[in-house]
Amino acid sequence: MFLLLLLVFSGAGAASTLKAQVYPSPNSTLTVRISHLSASCAESLIEVRSAKGHLLLHKSYGSPDCEHGMGINRGAWTADSNFFVFNAQMLGGHQPWHWPVYFYSRSANRVRLLDNYIGPIVAPDITIRPPHNVSTRVLEMQNELGKPISVDLAWLRRVRHQ
Repeated sequence: MFLLLLLVFSGAGAASTLKAQVYPSPNSTLTVRISHLSASCAESLIEVRSAKGHLLLHKSYGSPDCEHGMGINRGAWTADSNFFVFNAQMLGGHQPWHWPVYFYSRSANRVRLLDNYIGPIVAPDITIRPPHNVSTRVLEMQNELGKPISVDLAWLRRVRHQ
């Protein structure tokens, strides 16, 4: 019998803690650390490090005035450790309906915006299914809940976005 591992995460309130969030990959070869830029700024910084502690990626979601950047809410690795998926929320009250979702690709050592491939994401909840499939909801006219969509991140990695 095939056992489907289902991981669901919600962004509600996770960005409000000052303590850094640390996410070791399932195969223990990489670690993602998400932290606030400072005690007075809820905007976020993400770092990806090797098991030996070498910095592989450093990306800030901050703004000069600490009011127009993004706070990362929550994240999770895919079961195969090839991708780290996380959602964010724009600070300062801009686009409260929009929940940008990003994914870190281990092979490219790069963060990409999922919205660029599937359209604006309107759901604070993301579902990740093995090996690297993401389900969420995207903007759809006259449907405030959004249109359900599921995508394979490995396939997206090979597609160029506009």
